[in-house]
Amino acid sequence: MTKAEGPLGGTPTNGSYLVANFTVTVTSGSFDVNPLFFKASSSDGTTFNSELGVLNKQIDSATLTAGRQVRGDVAFDAPVGSLLVDYGIFGPPLATFSFKG
Repeated sequence: MTKAEGPLGGTPTNGSYLVANFTVTVTSGSFDVNPLFFKASSSDGTTFNSELGVLNKQIDSATLTAGRQVRGDVAFDAPVGSLLVDYGIFGPPLATFSFKG
C-alpha cells in the first residue's frame, strides 16, 4: 500500500506500507491484544513500529479470555524485503512471524 487509508497516515517514508492480517485466538486464561505490541525488524536489525491511523480497519485493542479471538490488520512503514514481526511488549516476543516482500 503506497498511501494511507486512515486519517493519520500519509505517504510512507520507506515507499510502501506492509499490511499484515492477524488473527489472535486465546486458548486459556486471558490475553491483551494491542496493535502497538507488534514490531517489525529487517535482517540488518532496523526496527519499525506499527503505524496507528494508517488503516481504516486495524486490529482492535482488547483483553480476550479463553475461546475468544480478534482479527484485523497491522501496518508498518517498512522497506520491501524480508521482515520479522514480533508480538509482545515486555520481555521476549510471544510470537514471531516472517514476511517476504
